[in-house]
Amino acid sequence: MAFQGASASEGTTLLAASRRTPGDNRVGRAALLARRVFGNKVIDRERIVGVSEQPIDAAAVYEVNADGLIAAVWFFNAD
Repeated sequence: MAFQGASASEGTTLLAASRRTPGDNRVGRAALLARRVFGNKVIDRERIVGVSEQPIDAAAVYEVNADGLIAAVWFFNAD
């Protein structure tokens, strides 16, 4: 799954898609619960629904380049 060059909102959509298995046509949605910005890093706390029976609480850390595009991204969940 390529996140480089995506905007932060596109990255959230890609995260939801990455949690699906092949043939799974469910569409996940992520609700932004909190956001913190530290220089070129953006940390989002998200709740993802629609990809599993229960909502998934997750954090996404985006590294943003000078053009405002994602250079790198890391995802963490509560499990």
